[in-house]
Amino acid sequence: MHAGGISQHLDETRAPSAIRPLGEKMAHYGGKPGRFPMPEMMTKENIEDVKNGFINSALNALEAGFDGIELHNANGYLLDQFLTPYTNTRDDEYGGNWENRLRLVATIIKSIKRRVPESFIIGLRISEGKVNNPDYRWEEGHHAAIAILKILSKLPIDYLHVAAESTGWANECLYNNGMSLTGLAK
Repeated sequence: MHAGGISQHLDETRAPSAIRPLGEKMAHYGGKPGRFPMPEMMTKENIEDVKNGFINSALNALEAGFDGIELHNANGYLLDQFLTPYTNTRDDEYGGNWENRLRLVATIIKSIKRRVPESFIIGLRISEGKVNNPDYRWEEGHHAAIAILKILSKLPIDYLHVAAESTGWANECLYNNGMSLTGLAK
């Protein structure tokens, strides 16, 4: 997990784009009072460092005897910031369409999978809501969910954890047409 632009403690942060996160730091998360700082846009070198950090963390978990890991691509944190259009306005291979927005997490998962035993579990957590914007939904609704889930279905993950942030599963995982994010994922 990496907080990216919504770190509660850092005065200088990095994110996919130089866009100030919505809302204010959260005292119940131990945050300093006030608005989130304006993050610096991540360079390719920063992105590579983050990728390697996730890979090394998974390898450390394996060495420590864990059965697997779950990548946190949800709730407004860094990997989700790449996925979310209003926090990622990049025009390179990490921005634009859904496949590009998921490129970093896909690369991390594939890199980990190549370096761990087949029995090592890799999970992925996703959500629409954010800790600093719990009412956020993908603009294209279930159409976005279907497009994102199709990309994720091609990744070598063992499970997908669909998370609701704080306003409840029914609010966060159901679409106006009665479809659910979890139902579509299944």
